[in-house]
Amino acid sequence: LPPSLGLLPEAFQRHGYDTAAFVSAFVLNSSWGLNRGFQVYDDHFGPRQSVVHDPDKVERRADETVGRLLAWFEARAQHPAAARPFFVWLHLYDPHSPYDPPEPFRSRYAGRLYDGEVAYADSQLARLFDYLHKSGLYDRTLIVLLADHGESLGEHGEDEHSFFVYNSTLHVPLIFKLPRGEGAPRVVRRLVGTIDVPPTILELLRLRDPLSRQFQGTSMASDILGKDTASARPVYSETYYPRDSLGWSELLSLTTDRYKYIQAPHPELYDLTKDPQELRN
Repeated sequence: LPPSLGLLPEAFQRHGYDTAAFVSAFVLNSSWGLNRGFQVYDDHFGPRQSVVHDPDKVERRADETVGRLLAWFEARAQHPAAARPFFVWLHLYDPHSPYDPPEPFRSRYAGRLYDGEVAYADSQLARLFDYLHKSGLYDRTLIVLLADHGESLGEHGEDEHSFFVYNSTLHVPLIFKLPRGEGAPRVVRRLVGTIDVPPTILELLRLRDPLSRQFQGTSMASDILGKDTASARPVYSETYYPRDSLGWSELLSLTTDRYKYIQAPHPELYDLTKDPQELRN
């Protein structure tokens, strides 16, 4: 990442937050510059890292990553710094190929190992949420749950992700758990993109920071709090993986509430209200 690109943890550090990240895959190694703004960036994968030839395959299971985060919380609780607010990024990689959930999830989801990986990741998030409840932090903490992509699992002839830009991989979970008293539960049905998440976080926490000058997305805070519904904007998506890895064409897409256009050697246009599976061009 170029130094000119500001990162969300840098904004939190400027506002007096303790910052820490716990990541589960080498693709998020600190050598790419993603550790800027984090006082702690836990990206240690053990001796296996030196024997795996493909760095994309280097990962650690959720129980280890969550365990490192819980140890950080425990150590912090014994320190005067516990009174300060914190910004934590927890990254789990298990629902990602190769699908290899541990027991009992491997047996329980035999033949559906991707589902087993998801269930295993859920069980480890439960460990974290249990700790937050028991320590009294849950009610006053903003939690954002977000996936970076889905898996096609055979739809459109794609087993995993990155080759295509259909909604089977682009439509991802996004959940904001507000601090207690900040608003009632609701579903926001407006089309949004991942670039809308950082400005939303800063607005929900009432933080004004120079970082906002680089944002290309818009805040969803009014929608989440039930105050207003912002006007829908098209959402842009792209994949350059086909071009960079195979010499094929990159794919660019623009999605509105009704239509999805894919710019490709043979352009595609879908009416999502009538064809949500994107089967009829």
